[in-house]
Amino acid sequence: SRDAVLRSHTWNFAINRANLAKLSAAPAFEYANQFALPTDPFCLRVLKMEFEDYEFKIENLAGQGRVLLTDEGEAKIIYIARVTDPSLFDSMFVDTLTAKLFERKLSEARSLDSTEGTTDSIISTVFTDFRAP
Repeated sequence: SRDAVLRSHTWNFAINRANLAKLSAAPAFEYANQFALPTDPFCLRVLKMEFEDYEFKIENLAGQGRVLLTDEGEAKIIYIARVTDPSLFDSMFVDTLTAKLFERKLSEARSLDSTEGTTDSIISTVFTDFRAP
């Protein structure tokens, strides 16, 4: 839930910058270069590259993890990082995360509550006993 809320908005406390390491192998097609995304802190969402007109795409590469594909020779990015230290959280982020957790717990409680007790009995009446010839 924390990561989902972090990804959902450009929280100032979670914005980081990085100059990505270029991978030696080029993508199979479409783009000229691929770069490893940051792992510490983990990159949850790339917001943009250094220049607005740079095109990029994020994909999972077997054995390499998540990579950024682009035609550019270098990749400087601004991204949302996974922030795990609660002392860094913005107060509005805490409220939003709390609401998300409450929503999930409420859904779970409603589900459990609806399964408790006895099931309704079907009472035989003229209408339920009627069969078409």
